[in-house]
Amino acid sequence: MFKDKKFYIFLGIVILFFGLLFKMNYSVDTYLLLSSPRMSYIMEYLSSGRIFTWGFFFILGFLQVPHYIMYLLSYLIAIFLSTVSIYELNKVLDKYVSNRILSSIISIAIIINPFIIELWLFIETGIMMLSILASVEAFKYFDKYLEKYDKKYLKKSFIWMLIGLFSYQGTIALFIALSIISIINKKKDFIKNNFIMLLIYGIPTVINYLFILLFSRKRVGGGLNLERNIKVVIESTIQMIDGFGLYFRGFISIILISFFALSTNPTDFNLSISFKHFFLYFIIYTTNPPHFHL
Repeated sequence: MFKDKKFYIFLGIVILFFGLLFKMNYSVDTYLLLSSPRMSYIMEYLSSGRIFTWGFFFILGFLQVPHYIMYLLSYLIAIFLSTVSIYELNKVLDKYVSNRILSSIISIAIIINPFIIELWLFIETGIMMLSILASVEAFKYFDKYLEKYDKKYLKKSFIWMLIGLFSYQGTIALFIALSIISIINKKKDFIKNNFIMLLIYGIPTVINYLFILLFSRKRVGGGLNLERNIKVVIESTIQMIDGFGLYFRGFISIILISFFALSTNPTDFNLSISFKHFFLYFIIYTTNPPHFHL
């Protein structure tokens, strides 16, 4: 990985997007962490089932590391893990998108987009990016299983899902969005492969949920109201688009222009291939934002 110049190109792009965020941002959770007694709020991460976040701050808190150094370490981890996520995802997508430039653009857009900016405003952003990397790695090994039908890859996918869930639960639906592409491409055992995918997703989720119940019920209160949740998704999406304004529309425009420019041959327009690429991007893009998480 470190010998591949692509890695450093992706690193440069990540820094280009998030380089200015090295200054501490005071989200609500960050403010609570910094204003509370050093160890008290850290325990909230444990009761939320986020063991890796708890462990990260517990160690730094025990060592009496200053708050800004905590943030800076988390920020540097986020930069590195985001780059690795793009690189690893790109290696898999290269199998499904013949145009290498388009494959790179899609990989970047999945990991770096307007929806993910929120995660960079928290002091635990490094562990949140670990969750994204875990989702990508889980997808990578699930894709290998579909290719070779070796159960060792299912075990690795399962372990990475556990890592993702015990880091931050808000991004793991990315595994589903990505894995659907592999299942569709496989063309056979569609129902069986979907069932396996849901088991890899569902069992770690149940384990994480039981862990949370064991320590606290604070963050998991309330029942499931599907109608209300759908309404919230629609309203939040409209507000989000309005909030991003021209930046959001410009982002979408650049992606679509790049897609059509790179996925079609002016002398031989292959409509089916074009829509295959668009479908790949659309499915992943619309399931990545926090508002669409399962």
